[in-house]
Amino acid sequence: MVLTCKEFARLVASGALAELSFWLRLEARVHAWLCQHCRRYQKQIHSLGPAAERAWASSAADPAETDALGRRILEELVRAQCQAGPDAKDASEPEA
Repeated sequence: MVLTCKEFARLVASGALAELSFWLRLEARVHAWLCQHCRRYQKQIHSLGPAAERAWASSAADPAETDALGRRILEELVRAQCQAGPDAKDASEPEA
């Protein structure tokens, strides 16, 4: 099985990478190593996580609402990434 960018994005957004079997985790790592777009996406998701947790921790929101909001944010990020496609430019990278 070869992971597509879409499958990789779903795994990253859902946080399921750590729960994969050894071989699927290895395949995901190889995909991220070979695909600059997925590598960038994974980095963005990982940096967004702690920021979102800090923001949610500072509010007195209901934990169920917080979880639902987190899932919705991740779904929107995945949808935006899929719509942007692999040619989308990342504003965080300097221009050559």
